[in-house]
Amino acid sequence: MIGDVRLAESDKEQPAPQRHPAVERACVDFAVELKSLLAGMLRSKDLAEEAYQRTVVKAMQASFQVREETLRGWLFRIAVNEARLLRREAKRDTDRIQKAVEQGSFEWLKDLLGSCGSAEQSAMREEVIEKVRKCLAQLPPKQQLVIHQRIFIGKAFSEIAGDIDVPLGTVLTWMRRGLEQLRNDAELQDLL
Repeated sequence: MIGDVRLAESDKEQPAPQRHPAVERACVDFAVELKSLLAGMLRSKDLAEEAYQRTVVKAMQASFQVREETLRGWLFRIAVNEARLLRREAKRDTDRIQKAVEQGSFEWLKDLLGSCGSAEQSAMREEVIEKVRKCLAQLPPKQQLVIHQRIFIGKAFSEIAGDIDVPLGTVLTWMRRGLEQLRNDAELQDLL
């Protein structure tokens, strides 16, 4: 019959693989251990929570592939891989910011101050940007990096410490000293 199309067995849509119910249960059962491992690796509760969420999603997506006898190790391997991925992403971001600071690129400051307004406001903004750029450029590169990540990106001090692999107290000291220098800068005093 014309128009009567029959699908071969191989052409029929295959059902989606079944999720392994033990994976969901294991994600809940090992949550505390997984989060502790991730917090130790990432040195940040927020990043550990993000890595845990990514771990659960990946585990659920690939749950049909796991054997029950290797479930715990498989789940922890996913968690470790996710933590490493987050650290690589953070390092890549930090390297990009550090390179911009070293090259004196302050486009992020222009973005922060915006570009709308009258010609007079625009000229004033450019003057502010130039003064801040000069003052920040006088700081040591690590202080510039910490100030940028904390103020303009909004990272927690513990995240910054983990990203650049220095103790938290060192990051706090760099931030305090950098801000003190900026506060005491005569050019910036004129702006306040």
